[in-house]
Amino acid sequence: MSQSPVEPASNNQASSYRQGWAALNQMLHEGKSFSGHERNCAFLNLGGHSFADVSGLVGLNFDEDGRTVVSTDWDFDGDLDLWTTARTAPRLRFLKNNSSEEKKNFLSVRLVGNGVESNRDAVGAIVELYLENVKPPLIRTVTAGDAFISQNSQWLTFHFSPEQKIRNLTVYWPAGQKQVVDELITKSFYKIHQGKAAEMWIPPIRRIDMKSGLSKPSASSEHSRTVLIGRLPMVPIQTKGEYSESELPKQSLKGPLLLNVWAPWCKPCVKELSLWTQSEEILRSAGLRILALNADTSAIDSAQRLLRRLRFPFQSAHALQRTVRSLDWFQRSFLDHWAPLPIPSSFLIDRQGDVAVIYKGPVSPEQVLKDMKLLDMSMSERREAAIPFAGKWLKPPRLPNPLLVNGQFVAHDAISEGITYLRRYLESSEDRGGKSSDHLSKIAHTIGTLLSKSDNPSLAKSYLVKALHFTPDQIDLRIELANLLLSYPSLNHIEEAIAVLKPDPKVQVTDPASRRLLSWAFFLWGESFQSSHQYQKAEQAFRQSIQLHPSQLKAAEKLAWLFVTQNPEQDQRKSNALAIAERLCAITQHKNGDYLDLLAFIQASHGQFEQAIRSMEEAQVLRADAPDSKAFKEGKNWMDHFKKHLIPDLRFESD
Repeated sequence: MSQSPVEPASNNQASSYRQGWAALNQMLHEGKSFSGHERNCAFLNLGGHSFADVSGLVGLNFDEDGRTVVSTDWDFDGDLDLWTTARTAPRLRFLKNNSSEEKKNFLSVRLVGNGVESNRDAVGAIVELYLENVKPPLIRTVTAGDAFISQNSQWLTFHFSPEQKIRNLTVYWPAGQKQVVDELITKSFYKIHQGKAAEMWIPPIRRIDMKSGLSKPSASSEHSRTVLIGRLPMVPIQTKGEYSESELPKQSLKGPLLLNVWAPWCKPCVKELSLWTQSEEILRSAGLRILALNADTSAIDSAQRLLRRLRFPFQSAHALQRTVRSLDWFQRSFLDHWAPLPIPSSFLIDRQGDVAVIYKGPVSPEQVLKDMKLLDMSMSERREAAIPFAGKWLKPPRLPNPLLVNGQFVAHDAISEGITYLRRYLESSEDRGGKSSDHLSKIAHTIGTLLSKSDNPSLAKSYLVKALHFTPDQIDLRIELANLLLSYPSLNHIEEAIAVLKPDPKVQVTDPASRRLLSWAFFLWGESFQSSHQYQKAEQAFRQSIQLHPSQLKAAEKLAWLFVTQNPEQDQRKSNALAIAERLCAITQHKNGDYLDLLAFIQASHGQFEQAIRSMEEAQVLRADAPDSKAFKEGKNWMDHFKKHLIPDLRFESD
């Protein structure tokens, strides 16, 4: 089982964890069993010595992915029945306990707290049932949510042999009060209110007669009709011609058009093509075009012979394997159950080039003609037509989400194809209009993010800028764009990043993440100025970096070096440099060799050579495991240099 991280993980560990969840979600969508159809188990406690496997004996050894078990006396006959749920079908089962009446003896109680000292449900109460000549007592506890996404009945049921009699019952209420109840009758139900006498309770008469039966899984079918309430454009259709491969023009995929995926070896496909051929006149008069896509490019010759034999009157083409694959991923994005695209399958496309209906398996001309009425309906009208019953809706229809289509491409490592689909969707949406700025921003943002990971920073930048144009107040988007600009820093890119994070120089940036990134941008800006010998501008940039994020220690280090190397004759600058260096070493607890080097150099500039030598010695200790390193050798040279400036000890003696 995948373990949730309990501490910061490396990128590889986090990636592995995310991949585990992705694999789990894929199993969910594909309807697979988590347990490999391992049967459920039930064990009988043999008096504290061991357990016996009674799974098959009691009828609990089902092979579904079990989730919850709830025990309750559903029919109020004194024994506990079970309700079970599963992730796979059948989702719900009722298991009636048919124990022999002659061998049954029980007492069932329901506690009610007073709502002052104890909660009304008496959660936490402990009940002890004492039987005559029997030790120890039978014990039950009132719980809330005592199992995985389930809770047993709050009736506490005690079972004992028919010859045994009840002595009394003791309740320990959650607040600590003890209540003893006497004169209880077996095979009865009692309600016990806190501090009051027990009241016998008469169960209601069940009016529902549940009939037992074997669960039979429904037969799977590859025939389905899915009306898309929110429509999306068809994926690119790439075909194989006699001499080359090509993509069908977008204009040719605008409907009314029925795009059919078939193969010459598929008998239902041949029958379907024959029906359409026979219905040519009525289909054409309705304005419907048909494009028959052969999905098997290894059988092009036989496909062409078959179409000639049928005298198929509509357009045909031979789809590349990646086109068939894209059509499969496209249809999966609309459904929670990801089943492979069967052959034949068809897609009814509207006048905008958007898919309106997906047919899995053969579809009759009559059904297609009937569904053509959906093409010009609004989303609300389509939603009403898509369901088999009338009703009221709480929310407006959900907008189509092309990111789900892209998600299928990304999940199958076809990222470039996903990017192409989103770019075309965004382009057509801008041309058509009618989409919200937030929606278009998400699309452009996703394209930019994917492009930035595929080593196309220039194009990625253009889409992130476009996303920011749609939603200029989105802070996360500004941060991502700035990060992209800073990932290949030049002076122009750094200035752009600063402008992205701080669009109005007069307005203070308050978002913590933006301030940290802006601080880093100013640090990089300062380094650029420093490398071009623009020391005053560099100093200003480092100061701004520290003001935005006081923990930006690298900027403080750079600023201290500027203080001590530029205009060092000014005492205040030297004093500021020393204060910064001492602060850096204190923050890092004298464990950073670079900061100790800085402190030693500044101390030497103040004439404090003994202190400088001690600071350098601390730095050298940190580098002792790498005596051949450049830093270690330079540190030794500086120590020798500092020692030359020491005034030798002079000893004075009297004559």
